[in-house]
Amino acid sequence: MDDRQQQVKIGAGLEESRINRELIDWLNKWGLRILIVVLFVVAAYQGNQFLTQRAHNARNTAFVDFYQIIDLNNPGAVLEFGDEHDGEGALWELAYINGGMMLLSEGTRGVSLEAQNVFSPTPEETLSREDREQRYTKSSEVFGKVIERFENDPAKRLVLLQALSGKASAEMSLGNAAVARGLLERVVEIGNADGFPDLALLAQERLSLWSEFQNAPMIVSRDQVRSAGSSLPFPGDFQRDGLGVIRADDPKPDPALGETNVEVITLPDDDNKDDGSGDEPDAGEPATDPDPATPGG
Repeated sequence: MDDRQQQVKIGAGLEESRINRELIDWLNKWGLRILIVVLFVVAAYQGNQFLTQRAHNARNTAFVDFYQIIDLNNPGAVLEFGDEHDGEGALWELAYINGGMMLLSEGTRGVSLEAQNVFSPTPEETLSREDREQRYTKSSEVFGKVIERFENDPAKRLVLLQALSGKASAEMSLGNAAVARGLLERVVEIGNADGFPDLALLAQERLSLWSEFQNAPMIVSRDQVRSAGSSLPFPGDFQRDGLGVIRADDPKPDPALGETNVEVITLPDDDNKDDGSGDEPDAGEPATDPDPATPGG
């Protein structure tokens, strides 16, 4: 019995030794390769994490730079920034939507957004009629690029609606009423179909005021009024004199208008004002008692 147990132990030991030897042989053959694969997987994962974080940080920095460029009020710089960062998040569409709106604003105001004071711009900051038309045309082109890119992208419906509305405003400013109306009708259609009823309602309200848009009064410039023969002073012609009174320079008469009759109204001086003592009776006119009920005056 003892011999049999001894033989079993020896057999088990030999089997264990064989297994260990096979494992060692297998590790010698494949261990290094497996280790290399594991290291490669770990390195790839860590590298991917690093690159993802780096791209995330770069995108955050780009958004900060974008809003800093917006503050410069330079539409050209905004559009150039969008082209440089095309494909980085939503920077391209944000830049083009904002750039188009800035161009539209310059055309509407007639003053460069870079003006130090938009209420009192310098001649260099004031846009001519041709400059304003160029702003409207460029704005329409910018919005058109956004429409072309996201025409069939369901995920960018809001951007598409913004571009359609902006292009409609630019085309209306250029006098292309039919084009503008068609764009607004598309805003109504897409807004109602894709879950943007507020934008659709806003476009519908603009369409309901269409006749007022078409018959809106024209705002003329000083030169246009002067060329029509008027010599009336403008607010810019008024100056404050030494007494602190705001006066307009006397307009020169326009020979084309002929002789103008001016009625002069003279107000009494302070010295001639009634001092409360009553009017003196004229000569030959009897004096009257101011209070007949009081005897003896």
